[in-house]
Order: sequence, then C-alpha cells, then structure tokens
Amino acid sequence: MVVGRVATSLVLAPIVLAGIWFGGIVLAAVVVAATIITTLEYCRLLERGGFRPAWPLAVVGSAALCLAPIVEGTHLGALAIAVLVVAPGAYFLARGTALREALVDWGLTVLAGLAIGWPLAQANVLRAATEPVKVFGLDIERGSLVLLICALGTWASDTGAFSIGRTLGRHPFFPHISPRKTVEGAAAGVVAPTLVTLLLAPPLGWPPVFALVCGACIGTAAVAGDLVESGLKRAVEAKDAGSWLPGHGGLLDRIDGQIFVLVTVALLTGYIWP
Repeated sequence: MVVGRVATSLVLAPIVLAGIWFGGIVLAAVVVAATIITTLEYCRLLERGGFRPAWPLAVVGSAALCLAPIVEGTHLGALAIAVLVVAPGAYFLARGTALREALVDWGLTVLAGLAIGWPLAQANVLRAATEPVKVFGLDIERGSLVLLICALGTWASDTGAFSIGRTLGRHPFFPHISPRKTVEGAAAGVVAPTLVTLLLAPPLGWPPVFALVCGACIGTAAVAGDLVESGLKRAVEAKDAGSWLPGHGGLLDRIDGQIFVLVTVALLTGYIWP
C-alpha cells in the first residue's frame, strides 16, 4: 500500500506542479480534468448506495461551475445553475418516481457542483495573483506560492496523519465514520501543514500569526475533508471512490482534503488577509 501511495504521488506531482507553475490554461485543464473525474467518482459512489443522481448533468454543471470564475464575458455561471439545478429538477420530476426519491437525487446532483466544482474553481482564483515573490532565491508568482502552500499543506496533512496514526495512534477519532482514524493522526494532520505554511509564507508578507492560523486551518480542513469523504463511503458501504490509483483508490480519495483546503484558503485570503 505504501509503495502504491508513493508511486501515485510521483505520477501526480509533476502534473499538479505544472498547473501551479504555469497557471492559465494549463492549470484550468488540470482542474477541470480533476473536477470531471471526481464528479464521476462521486456519482458512482452514490449509485452504489442505491441513489440515482443525474451524472451527465452533474459532470457538465460541475465543470462549468469550475470554469465560471476565470472565463470572462460568458455566462458559464448561469449555465452551471441551469444544468445543476433546473435541468435535474425537471428530469427527476418527469422520471415518474416517488417525489421523495426524486428530491433526494436532485439534491445530490446539485451537491456535486457545490462540493466539487465550486471548491476546485478556487485553485484558478487563488492562482490569479501574478506579482513576483522570491522563495529560497527562486522567483515565483504570488498565486503559485499560495497554491503551493495549499498543495504541500494538504500533502503534509495526509502524510502526517497516515504516518503518525499508523505508528503512534491509540485513541479513536470519529470511529463511527472511520475506525482506523486516531486522535494522534488527526493532530499530526493539523501540525504538519502548519509547519509547512510557517516555512513558505514569509515571502507573501503574511504576519506570523496569520500564517500560523492559516496553516492550522489548512490542516483542519484537510482532516475534515478526509472525514467527510470517509463518511460518504461508509454510508454507501464502499471502501474507495475508485480503483485506478494504486494506494489511494480513486482521485476523490486523493484530493478530498484538497477540496476543503482550497475553499478555506480562498476565504482566509479573501476576507482576512490578502
């Protein structure tokens, strides 16, 4: 399992780093691809639990919502709402199934955009800042550094939680959701990204207190994202969201924490400290 996790990370890391470094259409392509794949995995998970989301509409709407913040002069936001909300509502009502079942499936279809498409769109929003900063002697755009903190912070949280939880974990952490998670692992999942943020944040001009809070929030968001996805899998009695990524399962299993982290950092840098 460990070998598989490392191999998967070695394959995905260059793709993620290329998107972070180049931004623009490269990052948009990476994010949209991730949105489409994870939305499909999300819908397949729901189908295992007996639900019937309108997966084609969920995929198209989620992708449109993901691109809406960066494609100017279009109405992608309105298209996303139409595809995610209006079209599924009409479809489920016309399907002829029980209204309660139709309402649940409708809500789960809408959730695909709100829980996947819009959060991943924040990667493009955060990358938009292009003023140069210097990191360990290397010139890098501000948005790239912020995204790098998000990516490395999430990775540090996942790695810290997995390693410490596996070796030192003794006290259960939300055992009704995931019996293997421990308090010690969760604590490591918060501390590790805090250290990463404190190390990388100075070129951004963030006050140390804000960097500390941001790092802790990144860790908390990453742990929360992992817990939420674990709860979804447990609810539908599935082990993983997919099987094509060795050591992880599906892409949703790999970036569940990142989804929460992007939203958290976007809110912190948008409303507290730019």
